[in-house]
Amino acid sequence: MGLIVMNKIIKNDEKIVLTCDSEFTIFDDVSVKIYVSGGYNILFNVGKNSNVIVFHCNMDSNSNVSIHMVGDYGNIEYYYSMINYGDHFINIDVFHEGCNTTSNVFCNAVNVDDKKLSFNVNGKVFRDVYKCNCNQSSKIVNMNNGHSIICPNLLIDCYDVLSSHSAYIGKFDLDLIFYLMSRGICYDKCINMLLSAFLIPDFVEREKIDDFISKIDEIKR
Repeated sequence: MGLIVMNKIIKNDEKIVLTCDSEFTIFDDVSVKIYVSGGYNILFNVGKNSNVIVFHCNMDSNSNVSIHMVGDYGNIEYYYSMINYGDHFINIDVFHEGCNTTSNVFCNAVNVDDKKLSFNVNGKVFRDVYKCNCNQSSKIVNMNNGHSIICPNLLIDCYDVLSSHSAYIGKFDLDLIFYLMSRGICYDKCINMLLSAFLIPDFVEREKIDDFISKIDEIKR
């Protein structure tokens, strides 16, 4: 059928602006792309044979995301992009409860000011839940002298699993900025291009995230 969230059934791709804690249940045999905006506590239940792509953009607030891969052969790609100005904590948990499930979690954030931003990303595969793929990649770009922390955790209780994690904290590559400027692009435009490419994946329909794009344009250089 589709996706049910807050008693509303969604059959097609959807943009959802969070105003409270939310639970998403994706039925069996569903392919859906979801655009989520905001913080709060968020729960996803991914059904059997479902393919889910989520682009979650957050502006300067805490988040707690829990993803449950409850059905066999379920697949989720979760893209979390954040612009941070304060002290915030982001927690993302992925629980593989069905066999042959795949999760790929990509967390990208820009820490604009001299504040503390923490990512805690956990992948959990339970015993006897075999042939799963559990992967995560987290990156935080500090625009100034912010204090950023990434804790990537993989808790694997089954041998027949493929899993990986990566983490990066730093600034944009100065050589890349120099290259762009050598092609006649001004510094501010270079930074805007890098921020846009960093925070917005290629598949995203930009008209669905106009507000977030405007916030990228406002980031101090």
